[in-house]
Amino acid sequence: MKNKYRFLANIVHWFHFFWLILLVVSFYIWISTNNHREFLCVGLITALAQVSYKGSCPLTLLENWLRKKDDSKNTYEQGFISYHIDKWFGVEVKDSTITTIMLISTIVLSVIVVRNFL
Repeated sequence: MKNKYRFLANIVHWFHFFWLILLVVSFYIWISTNNHREFLCVGLITALAQVSYKGSCPLTLLENWLRKKDDSKNTYEQGFISYHIDKWFGVEVKDSTITTIMLISTIVLSVIVVRNFL
């Protein structure tokens, strides 16, 4: 039964990872081809709304909840992005910094998209 929770936590983890990759790739496609603006803005607004929800992304909360059900010590207190930047690069980044970057990116991209539609 416990392995089921670990398996589900890993699925949430990888979905979260690929969601972020999709946003980054969409941003690159938008910059280089001026396509997929709407998808990128919807993705960023969704991500920002998720982070605004109790200060944590629901995917991070779900992953940690599943890991706790597995009795795993492999949970983390900070957000997904902050945790992995620290883990992979050894650089500590506050969750509030990530949220601020997402907020600014969302506002700038939304203004650009709206301006292109007018």
